[in-house]
Amino acid sequence: MKKSPKILSVAENTIFVENDGVPYSKLLSEFIEPYIDNLLAANDDWTLDDVMDLAIMAWNTGNLASIVSAEELEKMMAEEDDTDNDQGIDILKTLLRRKVTKFAEYDREIIDYEFEEVGEESILRVATKIRDEELAEVFMQSNFSENYIDRIAIVVKHKQAIYDWLSDNSPNVATEQLDEDSIYLIAEYHHNTDKWLRENYKKIFVKELEEWAIAKKHWPKRTYKIFNEWFEVSIASMVFDFEEEPILKI
Repeated sequence: MKKSPKILSVAENTIFVENDGVPYSKLLSEFIEPYIDNLLAANDDWTLDDVMDLAIMAWNTGNLASIVSAEELEKMMAEEDDTDNDQGIDILKTLLRRKVTKFAEYDREIIDYEFEEVGEESILRVATKIRDEELAEVFMQSNFSENYIDRIAIVVKHKQAIYDWLSDNSPNVATEQLDEDSIYLIAEYHHNTDKWLRENYKKIFVKELEEWAIAKKHWPKRTYKIFNEWFEVSIASMVFDFEEEPILKI
């Protein structure tokens, strides 16, 4: 899978490389640390992953403060909140204000994280990407709420293995379609895309195989290892629609 400082790799052996300057793992820890105990105490079924997802959502939304109004930011946070209570919205607003007032100079987008066990310690690793200035310009020149789609795009590129499989099982089929990437959209609160992919890769695998009229008895074993051998995956966390017509689901 792709290894790029601006695109998160979701391969089994993802390598998290810290950015230059202040590590974002340290910044994210400082950002959420005062609220961790209270959040876990107030939400019986929450884990540390839930707290981190909330922190990352607030962090990335706060990065838009230089582009959209405070009212629009709070509206976005309220729309993304899935706690279904006023306390949840208040926490999101508190974190948003904390990002804008105390961490405004750090504007990289956080795209994933992991906890690495080192001895008896659990070390936080954070993957980030630089804000795309061209996309920022789009924000300034247009209505954010109309153009931004609250989804993460999983971009799937076909590797040689699936070409070979088609050649073996359907020699006369035209494989030009494989030259085109497939895109799957998931909710943007799935900040840990590596975890999501490990839990849901079979849905993508089956969808890709169903595109070809080949009997299921000839399908490969659908393990995560084989999935990675057949497909290259990259993540796009900023998805926009430049058209005025509504998106049609078929």
